[in-house]
Amino acid sequence: MNVCSLLCKADSEGQTFDLFAYHLSLLLSHPTVGLISYNRRVSENLATGKLLTDNPFQSPPVGTDQNVATPIAAKSWRYIPLKTLTLLATISLAVYSLSILAGSVVVTVGSFMFDTWNDLNADFSSDFESLLAMLALVSVVLMTISYLFTAVIVCMFMYRANVNLRALGAQGLQNTPGWCGGYWFIPIVNLFMPYKCMSEIHRASQNPTGMKWMSNSPHGLMGIWWTLWITGSFLSRFLSRSEAFDLQQYDWIFQWVLAIVLILAAASLISIMRSITSLQQDHAPAVVH
Repeated sequence: MNVCSLLCKADSEGQTFDLFAYHLSLLLSHPTVGLISYNRRVSENLATGKLLTDNPFQSPPVGTDQNVATPIAAKSWRYIPLKTLTLLATISLAVYSLSILAGSVVVTVGSFMFDTWNDLNADFSSDFESLLAMLALVSVVLMTISYLFTAVIVCMFMYRANVNLRALGAQGLQNTPGWCGGYWFIPIVNLFMPYKCMSEIHRASQNPTGMKWMSNSPHGLMGIWWTLWITGSFLSRFLSRSEAFDLQQYDWIFQWVLAIVLILAAASLISIMRSITSLQQDHAPAVVH
């Protein structure tokens, strides 16, 4: 039996780490010790079930009164209500939805009234067309700003909701608070992991005690929200490349389809966030002072 197999045997008794740490320090402090004799010495001690008596890393026997380092305490989680983040997300998503709706109206009017609306190289034929172009630009700016703000708020919401669950006593959570927000920024992974995180948060919020939450079902709009969001993301990329497919004359149609999909996705997300906020608040009095 070699040293590796003996180490595996010792591991069942919880001695492996103590033995490894001790003999590593022995080798570092006595570099002249021959590896062959060292291997034999380790094997003999393990075979007899004994460690060297001068091992400073060995845990003291149970019941002995010795100074033992106190284990590091588990991280303390603090509950903070989600009402403010939910309100900010609601306002931001409302602005986002209105800006998409306004942009769709402008694109539709411009497409029907002006033949050169989709020609980026053509000059404006009237002051009204120039005004429509200005309104389209404003709607795009508002949509971009509200989108970025919403992204930050949603990440903060998911992080805080996950922390709250731990403060409320939920166990067995598969996703950490940091990754609940981090998954959004990883390509490919962001196609499914944010959905799993939000689903887990909602399920655990229904009964954040131990592992009882694992049998719960997620919000009824969870799958609809994520399907609409992914669909809207792909439609948005397709619309931005419509010129390559010579489909500019149909931009207004794609714009309305995109607007409907994203507005429904925003409404679903607001409903889910409000539900999580309410569920956690129902269990909060026991830990909030």
